[in-house]
Amino acid sequence: MRFMRTVVAAGGFCVAGFLAPPASHGEEPTRRFTIGGLHLDLDPTQWTVEQNGEGWAIRGDKVHIDVVMHPGAAALCSPAAMSERARLFHSHAWEFQEATIERHGRQLHVATLDMGCRNWTGSPVFACTAHAGNIYTFTADAGGCRETPPMYDGYVLEALETLSAQ
Repeated sequence: MRFMRTVVAAGGFCVAGFLAPPASHGEEPTRRFTIGGLHLDLDPTQWTVEQNGEGWAIRGDKVHIDVVMHPGAAALCSPAAMSERARLFHSHAWEFQEATIERHGRQLHVATLDMGCRNWTGSPVFACTAHAGNIYTFTADAGGCRETPPMYDGYVLEALETLSAQ
């Protein structure tokens, strides 16, 4: 499986088939960034969160995550719904992977995909979570094979795994 070979080559680890970056050693400073009724605890030297017209932009060194919050029932947020969203953006992808990550009492439904790139590249990430009658949709899509850096999905998931309710 391509994801497993990538993990071994990069010295990272694999959880539920998703690539995650190698664990850092030592304590990093964190700052609580607010997104609607949720917050992210991220290293402010590595990440910024800014509110824009319709949502928020989470930015890291090589990562950009767009966040939109809209009213909706929790049933509208699922791994299958995120996989369908990924297919709208990348209908040419070779395979799609779905998962639910549980952290801080919250379910984050995720879809990633294999774009069929010849070179080592990360995956776009499409994710959602429900909270207090709202659906939060996260889209981290750098573009195609040349625009998406290695381990892209790992860094996106590392940031999103810090989501918790206020």
